[in-house]
Amino acid sequence: IQNVLAVDTSNKAAYENLARLYYDRGRLKDPSYLVLANLVVTQALRVLDTVVANGQTAKVFVEFSALLLPKVISIALPIAAFGATLYAMNRLFAESEVVAMLAAGVSGLALARPAAIFGALTMAATAASTLYFEPTAEQTLRDRVSEIRADVANALIFEGRFLHPSRGLTVFV
Repeated sequence: IQNVLAVDTSNKAAYENLARLYYDRGRLKDPSYLVLANLVVTQALRVLDTVVANGQTAKVFVEFSALLLPKVISIALPIAAFGATLYAMNRLFAESEVVAMLAAGVSGLALARPAAIFGALTMAATAASTLYFEPTAEQTLRDRVSEIRADVANALIFEGRFLHPSRGLTVFV
């Protein structure tokens, strides 16, 4: 098996073809990253109205969007990990790697161990996101939204403009 897998690095064309093969097979052919972008945008739209209605800056919108990321992570991470595991296992089966490993004497438990460890790490990351980061970020977001809504002066008074809040009243700051 080692002779089959060995690559002659002196043969530059063969080495480049092998690198191109791994590069082409490894990258995503479909725009699945758009699903994640859609998830982020739908969460960000929750706070967009508050930011725009109160005349806040883009910095505040970015801050609010960052505070929504733990919720996105807790939704997307398990799905992405499941898809990645299925993809990897399908590749191993399609290229007969599993058959070769079983023929070499590797046990089924040893084959399942990497997927189980990856699943446990994903579970731990999702639990941390769901149980700690998401509630903390949600509370911080609620506090910041309350601060912004309470800051009426910032929403109504603009520097260098004549404002007419009611009939017969003109304010210039």
